[in-house]
Amino acid sequence: MTDEDVRTVSMARARAALHALYLEVIDGPDVGRIEELSDGVISLGTAATNTIVLTDPTVSRFHAEVAMRRGRIIVTDPGSTNGTRIGPVVLRGGSAELDSGGVLVLGDTRVRIDVLDRDPEGDDFVAPFGDLWSTSPSMKQPLSDLARVAKTDVPVLLQGESGTGKELAARALHDRSARAERPFVTVDCGAIAPQLVASQLFGHERGAFTGADRRRIGAFEQAQRGTVFLDEVGELGPELQAMLLGVLERRRFQRVGGHETVSVDVRVVSATHRDLRAAVNSGAFRLDLYYRLASVRVALPPLRERVDDIQPLIRHFLTELAPGGASSGQGSIALEDLFEHQDLVAMERHAGHPRRGRRHRYADFDGRQGPDPARRAWNPLGQHDEQRAA
Repeated sequence: MTDEDVRTVSMARARAALHALYLEVIDGPDVGRIEELSDGVISLGTAATNTIVLTDPTVSRFHAEVAMRRGRIIVTDPGSTNGTRIGPVVLRGGSAELDSGGVLVLGDTRVRIDVLDRDPEGDDFVAPFGDLWSTSPSMKQPLSDLARVAKTDVPVLLQGESGTGKELAARALHDRSARAERPFVTVDCGAIAPQLVASQLFGHERGAFTGADRRRIGAFEQAQRGTVFLDEVGELGPELQAMLLGVLERRRFQRVGGHETVSVDVRVVSATHRDLRAAVNSGAFRLDLYYRLASVRVALPPLRERVDDIQPLIRHFLTELAPGGASSGQGSIALEDLFEHQDLVAMERHAGHPRRGRRHRYADFDGRQGPDPARRAWNPLGQHDEQRAA
């Protein structure tokens, strides 16, 4: 790690150490409940998996969540029945910023939220987890939660937008578990035709349907004593949700078109880009299945909430993609100049969608004076072309 990387980590630690959230229920059946959080998200609702479980019957199962993001209090309502009130504003399926000392109204319950100062000398190091690493405060709690449950068989639900590292997290959970020497089998529930998902998950017998000319072993059977990763589990329809719930409850199933009962011992890790709590509230996703999948729920933030990671990630990918590997002494990568001449929003957009717009070449970053027009340049897309003189 270079001196500059060390400074970046130190600045990220300092920013993370400034604030903590303090929530207190000040009115309603659960008056007096208190929760303090320095990292991650506080969820409120009547479902048992919330951080603060409320008994107010006018509160939804997953009613609201509160998080600190870059020094701001962000309140999100995942589609509650009665909405979340902030002053005159009622949120339903949206997010809003709240001032310290502000009050949320959830049904007949009122919750005051304050920001507390923290000791800036506290330990805020973000420990890596498998191939997932970060210098951003917003990743400390997710990576800590993943490390805490890795060696258990607890089902984990990974939630986050595309590209946030859900599959890397699932693989790392498997690699750090007692099942690491057993199979890790992935099923992309959103990329398979609905009529074929059951066959992919549980297998089928010969003649089970048109085209089934031989027996097929499904993902659960393939992963015996290992891990099944159900990507985009939120795309499953009601019938498949019921089938999956039955397998998770009984740990046995029958192949499609078969009569033989197959017993399985697998750990299930699932992922989705959807908010399944909102889907539960709307009736689109079964609550009992949610409980089975989300014994631990880990939300992975997008890169726009991890701006401290942009420069280290660029360095990492340039080093990884350069022919033969780019050493730290191979020129000075002018990232500071790049940030100076492009506004942050454009930079985040480029980082999130690397295939759009101009193709940046490794040579563009190799040296502060820019590329040498006379040389052939390598670019990350694996193509070589002549640089044009200005």
